[in-house]
Amino acid sequence: MLLIFKSVLLLVAATLIEGKGKVNVNIIEISNTQRNIMRNMIGRYNSSSLNASNLIQSKLASVENTVTLHRQHKMDQIQKLIKDTATEIEAIDHQETSTQTPDMNIKTSPDVTTPTKSKATEPIVSTTRAPSTSQIMTSPTITRPVARFQNPIYFRSCQEIYKEGFDISGMYIIDADLEGELEPFFVYCSMSYEQGVTLVLVGEELEMPLTVNGDSRPGSYVYEPTYEPTFQQMTALVNISNSCQQYIQYNCQGSKLLAYNQRYRKHRGWLVSRDDEVLINWGGAPTNSKSCECGVTDACITTGTKCNCDGPSSVDADQTDAGYITDKSVLPIKRVYLGDAAGSKQAFLTLGGLECAGRNN
Repeated sequence: MLLIFKSVLLLVAATLIEGKGKVNVNIIEISNTQRNIMRNMIGRYNSSSLNASNLIQSKLASVENTVTLHRQHKMDQIQKLIKDTATEIEAIDHQETSTQTPDMNIKTSPDVTTPTKSKATEPIVSTTRAPSTSQIMTSPTITRPVARFQNPIYFRSCQEIYKEGFDISGMYIIDADLEGELEPFFVYCSMSYEQGVTLVLVGEELEMPLTVNGDSRPGSYVYEPTYEPTFQQMTALVNISNSCQQYIQYNCQGSKLLAYNQRYRKHRGWLVSRDDEVLINWGGAPTNSKSCECGVTDACITTGTKCNCDGPSSVDADQTDAGYITDKSVLPIKRVYLGDAAGSKQAFLTLGGLECAGRNN
């Protein structure tokens, strides 16, 4: 009987051990399956990421090639224009030389009797000279712009450059008076909004805003902007443009801008035009209006004042007066005079470049 009981126990134990082994085998199989699934998922993710990266690189390379081809096409157009113009000028010079120089190789045959001189038998000599370059340029049969013929790579403004199909923003050389004595000069052309805007940069552009270090006296701080072109060159640009403007901004903390100083009997700040005319106004306001933009629109912080910085304010308050000067007759600004920035008062000045657009007919 005891032997049978032991046999039954051994059978049960064997059964349990076999079941446990099967459970362990199932767990291992599940674990391996999960591991394989994770590997496949990670593999597919990495593959998708790599494909996306390759696609992006391909698109960027395609865009870069397109831009490069576009620029090369423009450069080829310029080079062809220069070559064609040089050929035309050479042909004209050769024609003028041929007309003015007599042919020394013509000889009179001794066997031919020279007829009696009469009006009918006199050699016909043309008294009309070959047309000069200036005459050809004004001929109604020539359809090319004057700018192209006289200075193949120069145009009067960025607007003319844009109309010729050059629509990439960047630095260009223009000649605002073409037939005049002024030299060509560098400008930045902003090719957008279906027009070319000519921008003459201020040399201190990267230093803006400038700290106003003047004392309490009116005009004690003087800023004279640096322009690469001369004022004669910029004036020529302004004259041929439909509109021009220049941005100016004043940030103040307790400092007055244009307010009248009773002690010195002068306004605290003013501008000077290209012709050295004193201007008592700020950006966004008419010339010599003694006002800022908020004074024109009646939107100044303090009622009854013409500028935000001219109202009663503490040194802790930060006020701003800004806007565009649009009077072409005074642009570009030659100097800026400011004062009232002594002690705990602070002020900062920003002056943008000269911007001109359109063509003045």
